[in-house]
Amino acid sequence: MSSHQSTRSLRPGHLDFTKEYSPLELFQLTFSQSVVQTLCTNTNKKAQRRIDQGMKTPWSPLEPGELYRYFGVLISMGLVRCPETRDYWSRARCYSLPFPRTVFSRTRFEAISWAVHISDPDTDGQNDTLRGTDRYDHLFRLRPLIDEVVAACRSFYQPRQQLSIDERMVATKARIGFKQYMKAKPTKWGFKLFVLSNACNGYTCDFNVYTGKQKSPTGKGLSHDAVINLLTPYLGTGYQVYVDNWYTSTALFQELHVMRFGACGTCRENRKGYPVTKVNDMPRNAERVSVREYNKFMGGVDLSDALLKYYCIRRKTMKWYKALLFHFIDVAVVNGFLLHKDLAAQKQCRPLTHKRFRELLVEQLVDFHPGRASAAASAPVSSPGLLLVVVLWVQLVDLVASQSLSVTLAQWIAPTRRQQAGGDVFIALLMVSII
Repeated sequence: MSSHQSTRSLRPGHLDFTKEYSPLELFQLTFSQSVVQTLCTNTNKKAQRRIDQGMKTPWSPLEPGELYRYFGVLISMGLVRCPETRDYWSRARCYSLPFPRTVFSRTRFEAISWAVHISDPDTDGQNDTLRGTDRYDHLFRLRPLIDEVVAACRSFYQPRQQLSIDERMVATKARIGFKQYMKAKPTKWGFKLFVLSNACNGYTCDFNVYTGKQKSPTGKGLSHDAVINLLTPYLGTGYQVYVDNWYTSTALFQELHVMRFGACGTCRENRKGYPVTKVNDMPRNAERVSVREYNKFMGGVDLSDALLKYYCIRRKTMKWYKALLFHFIDVAVVNGFLLHKDLAAQKQCRPLTHKRFRELLVEQLVDFHPGRASAAASAPVSSPGLLLVVVLWVQLVDLVASQSLSVTLAQWIAPTRRQQAGGDVFIALLMVSII
């Protein structure tokens, strides 16, 4: 293990610790209004292009407030699981979930899912013509968003001294050239990401999406380049990085040492440059400080993966880039939650649980920009039946007082249900007997 004393401040982040941040504000550090406006513009272009090509899906222009509500419904689907998306709007007794219908009709939700697009459709074709050349961008369909997500991960959090690097798999069945298979991972097929995380809490500090075998720019191999690319913003600052044996090499560790960067990792004895000797000066029962620290700090990416999978919003989709869009939403939520925990620790107050943080975020997303609410979302989030019953009960009490009527509470309410404006409305049937 190579180590250096850290020379930079280790405050938990770059936020104002005297300010109260809501879950929505922390989520908007990644999905800001400008980012969402770009997504809306490109989605509207894509939808109009498909309609011009003869698609019959009903469409009305998508606005930022509506896209935030769409994100809110997606996140709620990670909290309440159903086998298929349409089950959230099902009238079957085993489902009967009122919340999604109070935000969107099923038709509108499916229309947004069908049309959502990240890159500018006017320039997609230009990149497609470069396929097979060095100038072709495999991630062009994601480029406007992926750059913003990476910038947000880097900008709003200053990690502790210990960092870890590992691979992360984002599940997909898409037929695309850079889908990977990793038999040692729980998710064996999918997109492979090289992830830099804060070892203490699993915050995603940076990541790169692997797009297939390419010529190494340094000539030192993919594992070496992946580490250096992720650590470039931190080199020379005394951080410590923990990696597994796929990354560990003498060339990498020597380079990091020169750049005043600590490194610790397991190694392969057959790795090029590994010293070959039969003599081990370390006593067999000696305390391995490096082993203890490796076991303590190597699991940062695994911890991050666990947080992402607890309430993962991944849905089946026909487009490969939408799978990564859903993953980036999860990253924004988890990073926001970890920022919330650090803010609470600074103020010495109890933080929200991960589940409660997501619940509040869903509520704030679906209420965002209420003045722009669509007709399908005009019904309130809470059940309208409660207000109706209270009003009718007050009117009934007045009637009893003025006309000497007798009411039996066990008989006065018989709830029925009907569909109105995309939501459930409960009608109270009052049974009154005259004295």
